[in-house]
Amino acid sequence: MPPLVDGASFLDRSDPEEVASLARRSLANPILQAILESAEGYVMVLNEARQILACNAELLEAIESEEQEPYLGERPGEALLCVHAAEGPEGCGSSKACALCGVNLAIRACQERGPPVTSECSLNLRRNGRLAAVDFLVKASNLAMGCHALTVVVFQDISAQKRQDLLEALL
Repeated sequence: MPPLVDGASFLDRSDPEEVASLARRSLANPILQAILESAEGYVMVLNEARQILACNAELLEAIESEEQEPYLGERPGEALLCVHAAEGPEGCGSSKACALCGVNLAIRACQERGPPVTSECSLNLRRNGRLAAVDFLVKASNLAMGCHALTVVVFQDISAQKRQDLLEALL
């Protein structure tokens, strides 16, 4: 994969102190607060290394957490408990399955090219000790905060619509 900024790889992670500092500034930003409170679906704000800086209450409820702090610095698949997140040497984004993941591809395309990117993806997630296949419509958009390039990612669960479409096609 080609490097991102200043020779950094797509798989490199930011320093934990830098992540924590940027997360505090992100959560204090009124624009980001409005996005987190008003967007429908699961919302994540990521740094350039695709690490979570902030997420909305709907996502925290889905992953059965009351606090964001344990997920700061994680990548989307790690927070959502994607079964492939632990397969690669660098976590989410580094396994063979990640090369075809709609979330990974949307975030990367958005960060590299600039305009918002929408993609569909099917993720195999661990939920309550079971595997669950969930279909998402994912939209990644860039947002500048000072000198930092952030990416806002919105996940909308379209599993029910996909099942309905399949049933209609069969009948």
